[in-house]
Amino acid sequence: MLSIFNGFWELCLQLFINPFWIVIFLLPAFQISLERIKERQIFGKRLYAPTPLILRTWYLGVITSLFLSLILLNFKFTIRAEEVFLVWACMLFLAIWRIRFACFSYAVGILSILSPIVKLLDHSKFISVYGNTWWEVIAQFSINQWLWLVCLTHLMECGLIRMAGTEGSLPVQIPHRVGRIVSGFQICKIWPMPIVVFTMSGWLAIPLMIGFESKSCLKPISQQQRLSSTYVFVLSICIGCLLALSYGWKPLLWMAVLLSLCGHEVFYWWGKRVERQKEPRFVSDEKGLRVLAVLPQTPAAEMGLKSGDIIHKLNGVRISTLEELKQVVEGTAFLKIEVCNDQMDSHFVQKALYEDDPKDLGIIGATPVWGTNKGIH
Repeated sequence: MLSIFNGFWELCLQLFINPFWIVIFLLPAFQISLERIKERQIFGKRLYAPTPLILRTWYLGVITSLFLSLILLNFKFTIRAEEVFLVWACMLFLAIWRIRFACFSYAVGILSILSPIVKLLDHSKFISVYGNTWWEVIAQFSINQWLWLVCLTHLMECGLIRMAGTEGSLPVQIPHRVGRIVSGFQICKIWPMPIVVFTMSGWLAIPLMIGFESKSCLKPISQQQRLSSTYVFVLSICIGCLLALSYGWKPLLWMAVLLSLCGHEVFYWWGKRVERQKEPRFVSDEKGLRVLAVLPQTPAAEMGLKSGDIIHKLNGVRISTLEELKQVVEGTAFLKIEVCNDQMDSHFVQKALYEDDPKDLGIIGATPVWGTNKGIH
């Protein structure tokens, strides 16, 4: 037993020093850095520092992977190293196309559908991989066991979504009804999942990535995140139930395959449709200027303004757009702002202005209900 666990920890170490597996850590870092570059290009300043976000993403992914690997010690898998290579290669290709496709459930769904198809093809034309042929690896793809990994990792993902917090969300413009553009937020999270399982041939390292993407102009970012977490939880439970029932009725396995492939996409496109049908939350109207986000280390941040606040009046003057706010700030050295919530319950914040303070106070304003804010893309 001791030798088995020694092999487990040795493989864990190899998992983190082998450059092949490091890609699953580089991709989340690239995605986070790219979003921070977009923030600087659009707003002139980053909303969030990339390094803490990257380290937190890595930390949560590694801790969750270790926890899941310890759970999986109780099971023996028949997954082969060649299958891991195929899943990883497919996952990387999809991630280059769209970052939300980095979740390995898409790759598992595609390879599971290809498996029975490839069995019907002429295998003599396929090239060799590790002594086997492509058709043999795909044809013998361990559909059931890979789907169980999809189920369990997504069960972990619903917790990761909640633990990740709202930091890192990106203010964007979202197409709405009749060609109208409104303000909202995009959440895009991916985590490295380097798990270790015990197979018939010994320990096997499986580098995976899980993640999701969601946009919202209807709800506060924290509420949208909770909704995404709940959906991922339901998705994992549905896949698990279908897999368990498929032992008695085989067709249910293919329903689980479709959920693995299309589950995230159903939520993504269903969410977009709902967003278009309802009135957006993040708009500036007659109530006042809606705060979409606040840049760090600015007067707005010092006054405690936050996303979702409505600036109703500034020094007694009604404010509806960011331009109107700048005009009032231009000619004053002291601010008294009436801030309201959605129910129009108000409170006041105030601050002295200095010469080098930005005229927009560090506020990213939501799109006016009658127009488009050109500052957000």
